[in-house]
Amino acid sequence: MGTRGLTKVIRNAETKVSQYGQWDHYPSGQGVTALEFLKNMNLEKFMSQLDKCRFQSDEDRAEKTAFLASIGSKDGWVNDEQSKKYDEKYPYDSRDWGCGILEAIYNSEHDEIILIESNDDWCEGIYTIDLDTRTFRVEFHDVDKTFSLDELPTEKRFLKACGENYDCEEDESTTTEEEVDANLLSDNELIIAVEALKEDSWDDDHILRKLANYHFGIDTNDNINQLGSILLPIVTERMKVYSPHL
Repeated sequence: MGTRGLTKVIRNAETKVSQYGQWDHYPSGQGVTALEFLKNMNLEKFMSQLDKCRFQSDEDRAEKTAFLASIGSKDGWVNDEQSKKYDEKYPYDSRDWGCGILEAIYNSEHDEIILIESNDDWCEGIYTIDLDTRTFRVEFHDVDKTFSLDELPTEKRFLKACGENYDCEEDESTTTEEEVDANLLSDNELIIAVEALKEDSWDDDHILRKLANYHFGIDTNDNINQLGSILLPIVTERMKVYSPHL
């Protein structure tokens, strides 16, 4: 669907990405794309890739104009063959990327990543990753939600927070508050979980998965080693909230 939007990344008080996209900028579309990227990426690698990003200059625009003329484009209009040649030379210019531009930057092998800087005029969905405040902000119509990068929600909870119905086939169940309360770990189980994390021992992955899911809203589909790596820094900072004995 032609739901226009903007993908932004801020680092060191500087906007590094401000990418316009033409399609699917509702939370269950590009929002989930951004969420899944954030949950799976390596932050150090992403920041290193961002260091290679810059916005196009007047010289870059002139170069692109000359290239379009060289492939037979007139007044900026291109046919399919010309469009393919342009996309091969300037892969980051496409309005089709949406939040997929994050993955493109992350996996880029270019020494320099030249992006078009866009504003939010006419945009319905804006997705802002602020690495300074470690937050992920979603703005879509009347929705304005901010999530911590350290405690990103599951897709289900993300969509619920953004006011969308959750209809993914892999998890059609709903969890009541009573069910959540019933699954919260006891103090003893919390101690077991923390000790397992500290000692890098995963003997009881059931406890760790309950800790992730019901205490922190973390997707538990990851393998147990990945889950432990995600939980350890969170537990280090937050566990005393749940038990004064830890």
